[in-house]
Amino acid sequence: MTARSLSTSLLVAGLALGLSGPLAAAEGRFTFARDVRVGTPSGEQRPVSNSETQDSARAALYRGEQIETGVAGNARWWMVDESQFALARGSTFRIDDYQTPRGSEGAGVARYTLVKGAFRSISGTIGKRSGDRYVVTTSRAELLVNGTDFWVIDCRGNCRVPGMAAVKDGLYVGVNEGEVTVSNAEGRLVLQAGQSALVASPPVLIDAPAVYAMFAADLSLGGGGGGGGGTGPEIILDPPVIEPPVSPN
Repeated sequence: MTARSLSTSLLVAGLALGLSGPLAAAEGRFTFARDVRVGTPSGEQRPVSNSETQDSARAALYRGEQIETGVAGNARWWMVDESQFALARGSTFRIDDYQTPRGSEGAGVARYTLVKGAFRSISGTIGKRSGDRYVVTTSRAELLVNGTDFWVIDCRGNCRVPGMAAVKDGLYVGVNEGEVTVSNAEGRLVLQAGQSALVASPPVLIDAPAVYAMFAADLSLGGGGGGGGGTGPEIILDPPVIEPPVSPN
Protein backbone atom coordinates (compact mmCIF):
# COMPACT_ATOMS: atom_id res chain seq x y z
CA MET A 1 0.00 0.00 0.00
CA THR A 2 1.36 3.39 -0.95
CA ALA A 3 1.25 6.49 1.24
CA ARG A 4 -1.28 8.08 -1.11
CA SER A 5 -3.67 5.09 -1.11
CA LEU A 6 -3.34 4.78 2.66
CA SER A 7 -4.09 8.48 3.09
CA THR A 8 -7.17 8.16 0.88
CA SER A 9 -8.56 5.19 2.81
CA LEU A 10 -7.95 6.96 6.12
CA LEU A 11 -9.71 10.09 4.94
CA VAL A 12 -12.71 7.95 4.01
CA ALA A 13 -12.51 6.35 7.47
CA GLY A 14 -12.58 9.73 9.18
CA LEU A 15 -15.59 10.85 7.19
CA ALA A 16 -17.37 7.56 7.89
CA LEU A 17 -16.97 8.21 11.61
CA GLY A 18 -18.52 11.63 11.17
CA LEU A 19 -15.33 13.50 12.02
CA SER A 20 -14.43 16.92 10.74
CA GLY A 21 -11.50 19.32 10.95
CA PRO A 22 -8.00 17.98 11.69
CA LEU A 23 -9.27 14.53 12.70
CA ALA A 24 -11.28 13.98 9.49
CA ALA A 25 -8.15 12.46 7.97
CA ALA A 26 -6.88 9.65 10.19
CA GLU A 27 -3.15 9.31 10.79
CA GLY A 28 -2.91 5.52 10.90
CA ARG A 29 -4.71 2.23 10.31
CA PHE A 30 -4.55 -1.18 12.00
CA THR A 31 -3.53 -4.13 9.86
CA PHE A 32 -3.78 -6.69 12.67
CA ALA A 33 -5.46 -6.54 16.08
CA ARG A 34 -5.94 -9.18 18.78
CA ASP A 35 -7.13 -8.27 22.28
CA VAL A 36 -6.69 -4.55 21.55
CA ARG A 37 -8.35 -1.45 22.97
CA VAL A 38 -7.93 2.13 21.80
CA GLY A 39 -8.36 5.05 24.18
CA THR A 40 -9.28 8.51 22.88
CA PRO A 41 -8.12 11.86 24.32
CA SER A 42 -11.65 12.32 25.74
CA GLY A 43 -11.34 9.12 27.77
CA GLU A 44 -13.53 6.88 25.62
CA GLN A 45 -12.34 3.37 24.77
CA ARG A 46 -13.14 1.10 21.86
CA PRO A 47 -12.14 -2.53 21.35
CA VAL A 48 -10.68 -3.45 17.97
CA SER A 49 -10.80 -7.03 16.69
CA ASN A 50 -8.83 -8.46 13.80
CA SER A 51 -11.97 -8.79 11.67
CA GLU A 52 -12.44 -5.02 11.98
CA THR A 53 -9.05 -4.24 10.42
CA GLN A 54 -10.83 -4.67 7.07
CA ASP A 55 -13.20 -1.86 8.05
CA SER A 56 -11.53 1.48 7.31
CA ALA A 57 -13.59 3.31 9.93
CA ARG A 58 -13.04 0.85 12.79
CA ALA A 59 -9.35 0.37 11.98
CA ALA A 60 -8.48 4.09 11.82
CA LEU A 61 -6.03 5.66 14.27
CA TYR A 62 -5.83 9.32 15.25
CA ARG A 63 -3.47 11.74 16.93
CA GLY A 64 -3.79 11.58 20.72
CA GLU A 65 -5.07 8.01 20.83
CA GLN A 66 -3.59 5.31 23.05
CA ILE A 67 -3.28 1.66 21.97
CA GLU A 68 -3.42 -1.06 24.62
CA THR A 69 -2.89 -4.80 24.15
CA GLY A 70 -4.10 -7.42 26.62
CA VAL A 71 -2.08 -10.28 28.08
CA ALA A 72 -2.70 -12.28 24.89
CA GLY A 73 -2.84 -9.24 22.65
CA ASN A 74 -0.88 -8.06 19.63
CA ALA A 75 -1.31 -5.12 17.25
CA ARG A 76 0.22 -3.95 14.00
CA TRP A 77 -0.51 -0.75 12.13
CA TRP A 78 0.70 1.69 9.46
CA MET A 79 0.92 5.47 9.61
CA VAL A 80 0.35 7.57 6.50
CA ASP A 81 4.07 8.23 5.97
CA GLU A 82 4.33 4.43 5.49
CA SER A 83 5.96 3.76 8.86
CA GLN A 84 5.05 0.39 10.38
CA PHE A 85 4.51 -0.60 14.00
CA ALA A 86 4.10 -3.79 16.01
CA LEU A 87 2.98 -3.68 19.66
CA ALA A 88 3.58 -6.71 21.90
CA ARG A 89 1.21 -8.25 24.43
CA GLY A 90 0.63 -6.34 27.66
CA SER A 91 1.78 -3.04 26.16
CA THR A 92 0.52 0.54 25.95
CA PHE A 93 1.58 3.00 23.25
CA ARG A 94 0.37 6.57 22.63
CA ILE A 95 0.37 8.75 19.51
CA ASP A 96 1.24 12.11 21.10
CA ASP A 97 1.59 14.14 17.92
CA TYR A 98 1.57 13.31 14.25
CA GLN A 99 1.79 15.74 11.35
CA THR A 100 1.66 14.24 7.89
CA PRO A 101 4.49 15.22 5.53
CA ARG A 102 3.23 17.68 2.91
CA GLY A 103 5.12 17.43 -0.37
CA SER A 104 8.87 17.79 -0.71
CA GLU A 105 9.04 20.71 1.73
CA GLY A 106 7.03 19.20 4.58
CA ALA A 107 9.12 16.93 6.77
CA GLY A 108 6.26 15.98 9.11
CA VAL A 109 6.41 15.22 12.82
CA ALA A 110 5.96 11.96 14.75
CA ARG A 111 6.05 11.92 18.56
CA TYR A 112 5.07 8.83 20.50
CA THR A 113 5.18 7.47 24.05
CA LEU A 114 5.77 3.88 25.07
CA VAL A 115 3.86 3.80 28.35
CA LYS A 116 4.79 0.18 29.03
CA GLY A 117 5.68 -3.05 27.26
CA ALA A 118 7.42 -3.50 23.93
CA PHE A 119 7.18 -2.33 20.34
CA ARG A 120 9.04 -2.36 17.04
CA SER A 121 8.93 0.16 14.22
CA ILE A 122 10.20 0.54 10.68
CA SER A 123 10.48 4.21 9.76
CA GLY A 124 8.53 5.85 7.00
CA THR A 125 9.13 9.23 5.39
CA ILE A 126 9.30 11.13 8.69
CA GLY A 127 11.94 8.92 10.27
CA LYS A 128 14.16 9.11 7.20
CA ARG A 129 14.58 12.90 7.33
CA SER A 130 17.10 14.65 9.55
CA GLY A 131 16.29 16.62 12.68
CA ASP A 132 14.17 15.83 15.72
CA ARG A 133 11.14 14.83 13.66
CA TYR A 134 10.65 11.32 15.06
CA VAL A 135 10.85 11.06 18.85
CA VAL A 136 9.78 8.30 21.24
CA THR A 137 9.44 9.04 24.96
CA THR A 138 9.74 6.24 27.51
CA SER A 139 9.90 5.97 31.28
CA ARG A 140 13.72 5.93 31.23
CA ALA A 141 14.92 7.78 28.13
CA GLU A 142 14.04 9.72 25.03
CA LEU A 143 14.77 8.18 21.63
CA LEU A 144 15.58 10.22 18.52
CA VAL A 145 15.00 8.07 15.45
CA ASN A 146 16.77 8.51 12.12
CA GLY A 147 15.94 6.21 9.20
CA THR A 148 15.63 2.94 11.01
CA ASP A 149 14.17 -0.40 11.96
CA PHE A 150 14.34 -0.61 15.75
CA TRP A 151 12.74 -2.17 18.83
CA VAL A 152 12.17 -1.12 22.44
CA ILE A 153 11.35 -3.32 25.47
CA ASP A 154 10.59 -1.83 28.89
CA CYS A 155 11.26 -4.48 31.55
CA ARG A 156 9.71 -3.82 34.96
CA GLY A 157 9.85 -7.14 36.76
CA ASN A 158 7.92 -8.82 33.94
CA CYS A 159 10.68 -10.07 31.63
CA ARG A 160 11.63 -13.73 31.89
CA VAL A 161 13.74 -16.06 29.77
CA PRO A 162 13.38 -19.82 30.40
CA GLY A 163 16.47 -21.22 32.12
CA MET A 164 17.58 -17.81 33.37
CA ALA A 165 17.03 -15.68 36.39
CA ALA A 166 14.80 -12.64 35.93
CA VAL A 167 16.08 -10.28 33.27
CA LYS A 168 17.47 -7.09 34.75
CA ASP A 169 14.89 -4.31 34.82
CA GLY A 170 15.47 -1.41 32.46
CA LEU A 171 14.79 -0.19 28.95
CA TYR A 172 16.27 -2.33 26.17
CA VAL A 173 16.70 -0.68 22.76
CA GLY A 174 17.97 -2.39 19.63
CA VAL A 175 18.63 -1.18 16.08
CA ASN A 176 18.37 -3.40 13.00
CA GLU A 177 18.88 -0.61 10.45
CA GLY A 178 19.64 3.11 10.68
CA GLU A 179 20.40 5.02 13.87
CA VAL A 180 18.72 5.74 17.20
CA THR A 181 20.02 8.24 19.78
CA VAL A 182 19.14 7.26 23.35
CA SER A 183 19.40 10.00 25.97
CA ASN A 184 18.39 10.80 29.53
CA ALA A 185 19.69 12.92 32.41
CA GLU A 186 22.52 10.41 32.98
CA GLY A 187 23.96 10.24 29.49
CA ARG A 188 23.60 9.86 25.72
CA LEU A 189 24.35 6.96 23.40
CA VAL A 190 24.04 6.66 19.61
CA LEU A 191 23.10 3.17 18.43
CA GLN A 192 23.96 1.98 14.93
CA ALA A 193 22.67 -1.04 13.02
CA GLY A 194 23.34 -4.26 14.92
CA GLN A 195 23.75 -2.57 18.30
CA SER A 196 21.55 -2.63 21.39
CA ALA A 197 21.57 -0.87 24.73
CA LEU A 198 20.31 -1.19 28.28
CA VAL A 199 19.04 1.97 29.94
CA ALA A 200 18.87 1.39 33.68
CA SER A 201 20.58 4.66 34.56
CA PRO A 202 23.01 5.93 31.91
CA PRO A 203 22.54 4.04 28.61
CA VAL A 204 25.24 1.39 27.97
CA LEU A 205 25.91 -0.98 25.10
CA ILE A 206 24.77 -4.54 25.71
CA ASP A 207 24.21 -7.67 23.62
CA ALA A 208 20.58 -8.61 24.29
CA PRO A 209 19.32 -11.22 21.79
CA ALA A 210 17.44 -13.22 24.43
CA VAL A 211 15.56 -10.15 25.63
CA TYR A 212 14.32 -9.41 22.11
CA ALA A 213 13.50 -13.07 21.53
CA MET A 214 10.91 -13.01 24.31
CA PHE A 215 8.77 -10.79 22.11
CA ALA A 216 10.05 -11.76 18.65
CA ALA A 217 6.77 -13.26 17.43
CA ASP A 218 4.78 -10.28 18.70
CA LEU A 219 7.10 -7.82 16.99
CA SER A 220 7.22 -9.38 13.53
CA LEU A 221 6.65 -6.96 10.65
CA GLY A 222 6.48 -7.59 6.93
CA GLY A 223 9.94 -6.80 5.55
CA GLY A 224 12.88 -5.43 7.51
CA GLY A 225 15.34 -7.27 9.69
CA GLY A 226 15.37 -8.39 13.27
CA GLY A 227 12.04 -10.04 13.97
CA GLY A 228 11.64 -11.47 10.47
CA GLY A 229 8.37 -12.18 8.72
CA GLY A 230 5.33 -14.09 9.83
CA THR A 231 2.86 -13.74 12.69
CA GLY A 232 2.89 -17.17 14.35
CA PRO A 233 2.07 -17.31 18.06
CA GLU A 234 5.08 -19.40 19.03
CA ILE A 235 7.93 -17.44 20.59
CA ILE A 236 11.26 -19.01 19.60
CA LEU A 237 13.99 -18.05 22.02
CA ASP A 238 17.57 -17.43 21.03
CA PRO A 239 20.16 -19.01 23.33
CA PRO A 240 19.55 -17.38 26.73
CA VAL A 241 22.78 -15.45 26.96
CA ILE A 242 23.08 -11.81 27.92
CA GLU A 243 26.57 -10.40 27.94
CA PRO A 244 27.48 -8.08 30.82
CA PRO A 245 27.18 -4.37 30.00
CA VAL A 246 30.16 -2.89 28.22
CA SER A 247 30.71 0.85 28.50
CA PRO A 248 31.30 2.55 25.13
CA ASN A 249 34.79 3.90 24.47
